[in-house]
Amino acid sequence: MAKIEVAIVGGGIAGLALAAGLVKKPHLNVRVYEAVEEYSDVGAGLALHRNAIRAMTLIGSEVRQAYIDKALDMGEEDEEMVTKVILAQGDHKGQLVAELGRAKGRKTVSRADLLDGLRALIPPECICLGSRVRAIHDKSNGNLKRSYKRPNNVKLKMADGTYRAPAHSHQAQESRRVAYLQNNGNYRGGEEADQS
Repeated sequence: MAKIEVAIVGGGIAGLALAAGLVKKPHLNVRVYEAVEEYSDVGAGLALHRNAIRAMTLIGSEVRQAYIDKALDMGEEDEEMVTKVILAQGDHKGQLVAELGRAKGRKTVSRADLLDGLRALIPPECICLGSRVRAIHDKSNGNLKRSYKRPNNVKLKMADGTYRAPAHSHQAQESRRVAYLQNNGNYRGGEEADQS
């Protein structure tokens, strides 16, 4: 039986977490296409909230463990912490708008460290660095063909972020919108995906 080809465009936190979950499935052949030539040691510090950690666990306990192994404690295990959203400008400057992620035992992780932990879960041959989407061709059969600088062209139905060029193609506007959880605990729109 032929394996199902899965192409993940973007090797950031969400792309690598998804790939880490999918590479365990013997009927799937997973490839992550990432634009950068190599991962750098640059990145923001992240404090992931309960929903993000729950999503990682649903993908696979090893994905959650990669986060835990790379994360640092922000406070004592029994110390409750919260992210406060405060207006910085305007008539209501200084006003507390919301408190998010109230929890005990919060952790923080650098984006670069988390990417390293997730990459360790994926066979190196499944990650194609330096593969930037160059063009999208809308085929009459409902499929898309993406042209990459490298490797060879890949045909697929797509899932991508709202602000990326592929999301603005004709096919994407007609596809069924789905929501997926970002690493920061927020939901983001995407397109229903399946490789042809």
